[in-house]
Amino acid sequence: MSRTRWGLLPDFLGIGPARTGTTWLHEKLLGHVDLPRDIKETKFFERYHSRGVEWYASLFKHCKGDRPIAEICPYLAGPRAPEWIAEVIPNCKFIVTLRDPVDRMYSHYKMMRGYAFTRLPVEEALRKDRFLAQGSLYARNLERWFSFFPRDRFLVTLYDDLRRRPQAYLDSITDFVGAGRISLAGRSDRREVINSFDRAPRNFKIAQNARHLRIMLRERDWNRTATLLARLGVWSWCAGGGEKFPPLSAEQDAHFRAMYLPEIEELERLLGFDLSGWKTARGRDDSAPVSTALENARPRPAAASNELRPKAS
Repeated sequence: MSRTRWGLLPDFLGIGPARTGTTWLHEKLLGHVDLPRDIKETKFFERYHSRGVEWYASLFKHCKGDRPIAEICPYLAGPRAPEWIAEVIPNCKFIVTLRDPVDRMYSHYKMMRGYAFTRLPVEEALRKDRFLAQGSLYARNLERWFSFFPRDRFLVTLYDDLRRRPQAYLDSITDFVGAGRISLAGRSDRREVINSFDRAPRNFKIAQNARHLRIMLRERDWNRTATLLARLGVWSWCAGGGEKFPPLSAEQDAHFRAMYLPEIEELERLLGFDLSGWKTARGRDDSAPVSTALENARPRPAAASNELRPKAS
C-alpha cells in the first residue's frame, strides 16, 4: 500500500486519457478497491495541486489499507502530472486505455459541446483548443511518463477490449494491481450509455450554467451534492436533449486520420502494437455498439516488455 507521511494515497491510478471508459472502470471497481470519497476525479495532479497533498490525502481518510487504493482520472496529457505524482507516490502503478485517436477526439469534442465549452464545428474546435488534440497524442504523452516511472509500472490496454471483452479487460486490470477479480456476470452493463454525449445541449445557456454550478460545487468541496445531482440526472439533462450529433463524414475521418498518422506510427514503435486498424479511413459513428477499429490489433512478437501488453482474453 502507498502509506506516506501525509497518509494513505493511491496504489494505482487510471490515467486515461479522457473518453476511454474511465467512468465505466470507476463504476466497476467501486466497492472492490478504495476510491476517493464522493468523487470520481479529484484532478489533484492537474487543476488542484495548489491545495496541497494534505487535501488530497484527506479524500482517502476513509480507507483502511486492507485493499488497493485507486483514483481514476484522465491525467495522461497533464503537463506536470507525472512529475507531481513521482514526488508523492513514486511506487504508483498506472492503467492506460488507448482508443482509436480519431474516435476519441470526436467523442471528446461532443463532450465539450455537451458541457457548453464550444459551439464551433469540430475542425475549428480542434484548431483552437489544444487539449482536444493533445488527448490523442498517446506516444508523446507516454514517453513523458516513461521518463519518470519504469515501464513495468504501466498496463496499457485497448478500449476495443473493454467494448468487446469487458470481463477479460477488467481481469487484466485487477490482476495487474493485485485486487480480487470482479465478476460481471449478472450485472447491469451500462457502458453503452455512460457519458455517451450523443446529442448537443437542448439549450447552450442552460448547459453552460450547469457547468459553472458543477465547478462551484467542486471548488467548495460540496462533492456529495454534485454526486446526488448526477444520480438524479440533472447534469445529463442539461448536457443533452438537442440535435443528434452526426458521425464524421468519410472526408473528415480521412483528414483526421492522416493528421494522427505520425503519432500512431510512433506509438507502434514505442509499444510494439500493430495499430493498422487506426490508419484506415472510414466514415462511421463511434457510438456503434462494438468498435471494430482494433479487431486485428495485437502486440507484435518483437514488442516491448510484457507489462505493456494487453492481457490475452
